[in-house]
Amino acid sequence: SLCALAAMVMPLNECASPSSSSARRRRVSAALALALALAFAAAFASAAQEDGYYERDLLASTDEELRALVDNDIPGDGLMYPSSDDEVIVLTINGSVSSLAPLNEKLRKLDGTLNIQFTTELEAVELDKLEFVNFLDIIGNERVASVNLSGLTKVGSLTNPVYSNLYIRFNPLLQDVRLDALESLLRDLKVEDNPMLSALACPNLQKAGQESDLFIIDNTALASLDFPKLQSVKSWVIESCPMLTTLDMPDIRTPAAIEGAESRQVTQSDLEEYAAAQTEAAEEAAVETALDNAFWGN
Repeated sequence: SLCALAAMVMPLNECASPSSSSARRRRVSAALALALALAFAAAFASAAQEDGYYERDLLASTDEELRALVDNDIPGDGLMYPSSDDEVIVLTINGSVSSLAPLNEKLRKLDGTLNIQFTTELEAVELDKLEFVNFLDIIGNERVASVNLSGLTKVGSLTNPVYSNLYIRFNPLLQDVRLDALESLLRDLKVEDNPMLSALACPNLQKAGQESDLFIIDNTALASLDFPKLQSVKSWVIESCPMLTTLDMPDIRTPAAIEGAESRQVTQSDLEEYAAAQTEAAEEAAVETALDNAFWGN
């Protein structure tokens, strides 16, 4: 429950020494990520009930459970669609699952939600044969270093457009994301708090829905963004990406924002100014940390 999460975070505030700040931030981030996932799941279930939908929940927390799920619940042609207009498929992978190979061997299209969340043994999200999903959330995976969605061409379904999003969030070891074939995104792309991710590219993404937002937030190693064919989004926001120096969005024609900047097309010079400001802020933070350490005797 969210109350349990609050209890988990509260003791962190009692630690006064700066030497514990790094561990404290990691625990807070993990707790908040879990809280967000639970809150979203609750909101999703509530909205589904209000709209007259019911969820078909499929869960795998071990390799054995994933194999059984693939064998029993995914059709032979790899196409998973709701059995009725009021059904919402929610497939969740978590726990000690160490490989997605069985899922990748069979699943091609999922008109539903795929959650890959809070795994402890999974090192790679290898789903290069997945072509379509309505909603995909890759969140809070302790050991995942790569995400391969190189065969994914479309995210989002008009039958359930509210949850037609692609989220990649709170993955501390994630270094590489492949979205080579992605052409269409109905709603939002959010890439948030992946501190080792250095580049993000969607070389073939052309269309985003009228309500689409792009959020690139708290990716502290991110140096380049490459969306060379994207022509329109509702808005996009870049925050707390201090290493970002290269932006390739030559065809973008809609409002954009970098941490509250004027709503307009962002140019390379804007990005350079942003990077300089981030560097200055980092230097000031380093001075403050040094002063704190001197005060505390560390």
